[in-house]
Amino acid sequence: MRRYFAFWAALFCVTAAPVAVANDSSAKISAGGIVLEKTDSVRMNSEDLYISKDLVKVHYVYENITNDTQDLTVAFPLPPIRAEDVYDTYPEFSDRTKFIDFETKVDGKLIEPREIVVIKSNDGRNVTDFFRTKGLPLAPFDDFWSFEFDNNFDDVKIITLTEDMRAEGLLIKDEKGYDRRAWTTQIYYVWQHQFEPGKQVLVDHKYTPIAGGQFFLGDVTYDGWSFKESFQKEYCASEGEWGALERIAAQTQTPLISEVGYILKTGNNWAGPIAHFRLTIDKSDPRNIVTLCWDGDLKKIAPTLFQFEAKDFVPNQDISMAVTQGWME
Repeated sequence: MRRYFAFWAALFCVTAAPVAVANDSSAKISAGGIVLEKTDSVRMNSEDLYISKDLVKVHYVYENITNDTQDLTVAFPLPPIRAEDVYDTYPEFSDRTKFIDFETKVDGKLIEPREIVVIKSNDGRNVTDFFRTKGLPLAPFDDFWSFEFDNNFDDVKIITLTEDMRAEGLLIKDEKGYDRRAWTTQIYYVWQHQFEPGKQVLVDHKYTPIAGGQFFLGDVTYDGWSFKESFQKEYCASEGEWGALERIAAQTQTPLISEVGYILKTGNNWAGPIAHFRLTIDKSDPRNIVTLCWDGDLKKIAPTLFQFEAKDFVPNQDISMAVTQGWME
């Protein structure tokens, strides 16, 4: 039976009830982009993952379980970022999220992974070259994307670009005739590594995630869309937790919700299950609320920390969590 967990400020009772952030994976780079592949030669002995809205860090221990050296391309994918989500939300520190400040250490030594940006249309086509040819920024939060396509532009270049994007299927009219952005951006960090037989390899990643943001709107509906229904579905918030959010909103004006995602299921691409897995969720401030869907027992170990541990862990879900600010500066 699936169990859902959400946590909030100490003044409320906890009631059991999910852009950013991914597990390493062996990979190959093909003409169509990065393809994550499974290997039966290297095992993930352990993964220690820490996630907050301001920091993600993860420590891995790998082991080559064969008698031969294994030359692998290793890729760390961040969660896909929907262009329409960028338009509709308010990412924190948008001026700092052009690309991620991503740090990787292998056996304690800093390395420089190659950063690869892949943009795909909503129907699955790789359109990265279209963006490059048109001189469009690949970074999802670039200031260029802040303009509204549905406005009337005097700039001939913008008008032409808009028409080209419509022809490419990257701008699609909704039922009211407004242009909607129809692509996603995904960032990968890629490097080569030789896994020696029987040798353990330590890999550490650390970065500030792309934390999308939106304001808590309460129980509002628009053209059949419900903020409450959408939030509860994405982050598994119970009615009790929703009530706690509404009480915070009543006391603090309109709280900001920071949204962080992490691709966990790629951990299945290594040989066998993860021998030892530990997840630590940090809501940063005791007054904040953090809400996510998780198939397991997240235990409170400190005022802001919640932890899950398992042996022979098989990740069957990615992580999508929301941290709602429970106070005003």
